Amino acid sequence: MIRRTAILQFFLVLCTASLGAQVKYHFKLPRELREASGLVILNDGSFVWHNDSNNEPALYITDGKGNLLNTILYPLPNTDWEDITKSPSDDLFIGNFGNNCHCRQDLAIYLLSDPMTNSIDSINFQLPDQQAFPPSEKWRNFDMEAMFWFQDSLHLFSKNNAKKGNSYAKHYVLPAQPGQYAAELRDSVFLKKRFVSGAAISPGEDKVALLSLRFQRILGFIPFSRVTIFVFSDFHGSDFLHGDMKRRGIRPYLYALQYEAIDFVDEETLVVGSEKTSIIPAKAKRLKLGKRFFK
Repeated sequence: MIRRTAILQFFLVLCTASLGAQVKYHFKLPRELREASGLVILNDGSFVWHNDSNNEPALYITDGKGNLLNTILYPLPNTDWEDITKSPSDDLFIGNFGNNCHCRQDLAIYLLSDPMTNSIDSINFQLPDQQAFPPSEKWRNFDMEAMFWFQDSLHLFSKNNAKKGNSYAKHYVLPAQPGQYAAELRDSVFLKKRFVSGAAISPGEDKVALLSLRFQRILGFIPFSRVTIFVFSDFHGSDFLHGDMKRRGIRPYLYALQYEAIDFVDEETLVVGSEKTSIIPAKAKRLKLGKRFFK
């Protein structure tokens, strides 16, 4: 357990800031968020972001227009922070579980508890079906970039190897409590030539969104990205992947954009965030789900 009084400061800022719930259709992210990998929207309307590997272990708080309100640095390793989620009481969970090499055996999720406890705890885990570090290329779908909280558990979704993988994303479950665990492999879904880079569950807990990417090159050298959000509904319990699946696309770009952050603003609205490229700044976009998602 690592204790730090900055956590209390962090939550006090969130509670006293006048943020509102207004979200612009699209907005640039602060320059500090050049590799935005995770997003969670708190109950007061504040946006909490983080970068992934090779960046500071920090959370960045913005409003719904991209204005940076606060930055909190934590004494934690950022081996590869890939997603963040919250419980209904606004406990935060940071997933330090990115695993591009498929060789990590130190997967962890950091729990930032209620400010009255003033503590950071760790959830350490392993994936029960991974036997080789790394496995052969076809079976490299143990990288993790997506997570959300649901009914006292954390639900994680693996990232398939985009080039030579088998196109399956796996659904794992962990207790949302500090400790050492073997994750439960719950299910998988086939997403042809796509990999999952983020996940979110709606405020009413009746829709799950998986953010996915597909990269390719036009004429063999022009990078091109296609982003698809798979939205699952009408599921039973936590069998999300057995629900009704619909797609929500994002307009493709001739220059590859890497969207990795996603969360629900409300039942009908998502926000997604992309990393900075050499010519395009990191930015976020608000997306409305159409009527067909509510039939």
